[in-house]
Formats: sequence, structure tokens, C-alpha cells
Amino acid sequence: MGSPIVVTFATIQDAAGQIRSINGDIRSRLDDLKRQVDAVASTWEGQAQSEYAIRQGKWTEAQTALCNLLEQVATALVQTAEVYQQTESANAKMWT
Repeated sequence: MGSPIVVTFATIQDAAGQIRSINGDIRSRLDDLKRQVDAVASTWEGQAQSEYAIRQGKWTEAQTALCNLLEQVATALVQTAEVYQQTESANAKMWT
């Protein structure tokens, strides 16, 4: 027989909260960095300006995808904890 699965609901909820906190930090730091770069890039003209806009657009898409993925992971963790909790509660009711 394999090892039992032990689930601590609070630990799963905490992990989701930590992921959301880290996600917020990432967004904040990248937004700050973008503001600083935009201040310099606003002085660029011609090809430099257009090339920067293209690359910045790709960067923004990647940043958005990463942050969305982190939020999905956090949401999945919360949902997993809820399902485990509901299952445990249902199993306990079978014995009462």
C-alpha cells in the first residue's frame, strides 16, 4: 500500500495567498520598470521608437500571460482546498 495523502487546508490556502502576493509584487515592479523605461523611450524617434514599441508590446503580452497563469494557479489551489474539505466533510458524515 502506498503512502497516505495528507492535505492541510490552511497550507493550501496560504500557498494561494503567497502566489497572489508574489504576483502583485511582480506586477508592481514591472510597472515601475516600465514607467522608468518609458521616460527614456519617450525621447526616442524613428526606428528606435517603433522597434521599442514592438518589443514592449511583446514584453507586455508575456508579462500579462505570466501574471494570468499565476492567478490561475492560485485559484486552482483555493478550489482544490475547497474540494478536499468538502470531501472530508462528506466522508465524516458517513460515520454519523
